[in-house]
Amino acid sequence: AILPAVLYAFSELASHSEIVAMSSGGVRPRRLFLPVLAFGALLTVVTFVFNDQVLPEANHQLKNLRNSIRQKSPTFQLREQAVNQIEAENALIASGHFNFPGLGRAARRDGARYFAAE
Repeated sequence: AILPAVLYAFSELASHSEIVAMSSGGVRPRRLFLPVLAFGALLTVVTFVFNDQVLPEANHQLKNLRNSIRQKSPTFQLREQAVNQIEAENALIASGHFNFPGLGRAARRDGARYFAAE
């Protein structure tokens, strides 16, 4: 996103002859590009450190979390071809083929949530 922004900014300056006006006013083009290059170098260092230090640890923690979730058993059982009520959520979950007229896949009715799953 940085490269298109820099290209757009400098193309706008060039299209309005701002770079020529700055050059005629005594500002060298090197002085214009120096802050952009410094910011690019800083962004490169930050990205390198992030990819080298932060990202591998985050990926490791994500892998551990997925493995932990995969190994745990569900806390409740769903009956097949029946409407299951979950007390804590105030919700009904239907598994199988049920016809809920006008409700669709997920809807609210009388403050309770209904979910239809096939």
